[in-house]
Amino acid sequence: MPVAHKLTDEQYTALLAAPGPGGIDTVKEWFGEVLCALIRENEGFSGKRPLGDSAWSFELDEIADAHVPGCHGDEVWLEVIERLFAETGLVTKVA
Repeated sequence: MPVAHKLTDEQYTALLAAPGPGGIDTVKEWFGEVLCALIRENEGFSGKRPLGDSAWSFELDEIADAHVPGCHGDEVWLEVIERLFAETGLVTKVA
């Protein structure tokens, strides 16, 4: 089921352009690095915790709050990913 778009275009752009975790230049580049690492390291996702147990999601939320106050949480990041992938033609929706 596609995520309902709640972010404005300006919020979406600001989130992608925000500095990424771990010294990565932008959040957009960080998502690319994560995807490449998952493929390189042959990592799978748990059905119970598809985003894992580490604190990286909290770090992303801190970045979001700093650049677009009040915009954070899984729903926001799923929307960002869905829109980013739709722009690149990788996928049309995030399940």
